Formats: sequence, structure tokens, C-alpha cells
Amino acid sequence: MKSAAAILVCGILCCTCGCTKHLSRTDAKAQLEARIGKPEGKVLLSKIGITGNCGFDGLKNYDSVERSAEIAALVAAGYVTVSPIKSHIWNVQLTQIGKQAVEGEKYGHEQNADCDEWQVSIPLSKYDHLEVNGIVEEGAHARVDTGAVFVITPAGSAVRKVAREVSFSIDKLSHGQDLAEKFRDSSLEQLLGSDLANLPLTENTYLKSGSVNFDRFDDGWKISPEQK
Repeated sequence: MKSAAAILVCGILCCTCGCTKHLSRTDAKAQLEARIGKPEGKVLLSKIGITGNCGFDGLKNYDSVERSAEIAALVAAGYVTVSPIKSHIWNVQLTQIGKQAVEGEKYGHEQNADCDEWQVSIPLSKYDHLEVNGIVEEGAHARVDTGAVFVITPAGSAVRKVAREVSFSIDKLSHGQDLAEKFRDSSLEQLLGSDLANLPLTENTYLKSGSVNFDRFDDGWKISPEQK
């Protein structure tokens, strides 16, 4: 049986060296959530109002609305309507479900020649929560493996269903059939972002994995100062 003195010495050593103090998932998660806040998911940006080619004489034959994959996708998904006013000038308006899907207020108001336009942001996915999937300690250092879980919004689900066909049609209009075929995957990724573009349509959440380094200090485990 250990003597009282031996037990006391062992306890002191453990307190000073931290030999029994491991980094818990709860502690790591709390620190990480305080650091990262709420990461932004994929957001689709769209012009609304009277928009098109206004005051751009050098691009008078280029139609910025006809060749917008974002607007075309939102039209196909039922979130905006587009009606012609005159050559290369359009009235782009949110539908009722489009108004409900917009995050925040419209912004970026511009008036130029025939145009009177705003910009809106429509989230296709939103951050839901953070998972701590594992902790590997090596002395006074630890690697924490994480997963940020994002939920696909109704707008995201609707846009994803039409995105591949829409992005191909826009490329075909702009570049022709052969180049549209060549750009098919990259154009889809540009429209949706890599996470959504590569996700099966049946999924309604996705995970962004990562790892963060922690260091042990006298007052406990903390995110490494060198961690960006």
C-alpha cells in the first residue's frame, strides 16, 4: 500500500505536470465555437429590379441577364421571375417564395440609364453545428478533428435540382456545345460551390472536415497560438 507521502507527491506531480488532465471534447468544442462563430454556407447572389446592360456601350450586345446562371437557376426553381422591358433590359423580381428565402435586406442599390437595380442574397446552405470527431494528444500538444455540419435550405434543394441543366445551357449560349460539355462540371461547381456540386441530390446536409491544433498551458488546453 502506498504511503500517504507517496500519494501526496504523486498528486502534486499530476497537478503540476497535467498528467491526468486531458483535453475533453466539450472543452475543445466550446473553444472552437467561440473562435469560428457561425461559418457562412453557400449563398447565391442575384440582381433584382430593372437590370441588364445599362450604360455599357462597349458591351451593348452582351446580355448580363440572359447569361447569368444564378438568375436562370432561380427562375427555373421558381424564386424569381424575369420579363423583358427592351433589348438587354429586364425586370427581375422575387416571387413570394423568393422573398421568403432572401437573407437580410436587399442592398447595393444602383441607378444607371434605364437600370434601377438591387442585389439580394439567397442562402443555399446554412451552418448548423460543430462536431468534434476525435482528439489525439501527444504530450503538451493535441490535434482535434472537427466537422462543421451544414443544412441545405429549401432554396438550395430547389436550385440543385435544376443547376446542372441551367449551367450547361448558359455555357452553350456563351461558348457553344463543345465547350459547354468541357465546362460542365466546373460551371456547376462555380454556381453551387464544391460542397453542393459534389453532393448527391438525396442528401440534405453535408460536412466540412478539418483539424485544429491545441497546446497545453499552465491554465489548461487552448487553441495553439500558431493556429490560423
